[in-house]
Amino acid sequence: MRTARRSARPPAAAAARSPRADRRSLPSVTHVAPRTGASATIGGVEASTQAALPPGPKLPKLIQTLGFAVMPARFFDACRRRYGEVVTFRTLFDSGFVMVFDPRIVKDIFRGDPDQLRAGPANELLGPVLGERSVLLLDGPEHLRQRRLMLPAFHGQRLRTYETIMREATDREIDSWPVGEPFQALRAMQSLTLDVI
Repeated sequence: MRTARRSARPPAAAAARSPRADRRSLPSVTHVAPRTGASATIGGVEASTQAALPPGPKLPKLIQTLGFAVMPARFFDACRRRYGEVVTFRTLFDSGFVMVFDPRIVKDIFRGDPDQLRAGPANELLGPVLGERSVLLLDGPEHLRQRRLMLPAFHGQRLRTYETIMREATDREIDSWPVGEPFQALRAMQSLTLDVI
């Protein structure tokens, strides 16, 4: 159900959040797998490096897996508050991985030595979903080539243009929604997505 539209934009919560001063250094790892939003995952942790990993929940793997599956936002938020911007997790599906929440650290990771921070092996599970040639699954020169092809579309003025297009499409879609009665939100979101694309 939709209620009357608010015209004010929501405050940027991320900008209000101050990063922790005691940033932990990242361990030497072999793979980096990007995550959505402002986080990255360092996966493929080998047993010999686990002693050097940042802190994380001591919960059993089953409980951590349930945290991911059932309430991921709350679980990540609680871990971030307790352990900081760099947290080690262990689930039933891995031998341990490090998630980075601070965008500045994520930026440092992406600028790191590509021979040490490899995306492909840690992200192989995503291959069937993203496609084998996804930039998230490639390493080395091929990753760099694909990334350079994509970057112009995500830069400066182009993004500002996309913002205008998305805002106008969103306004049109929301204006078409019935006020005070239920409607198919999924269908509306799919329509909006197709309109923006």
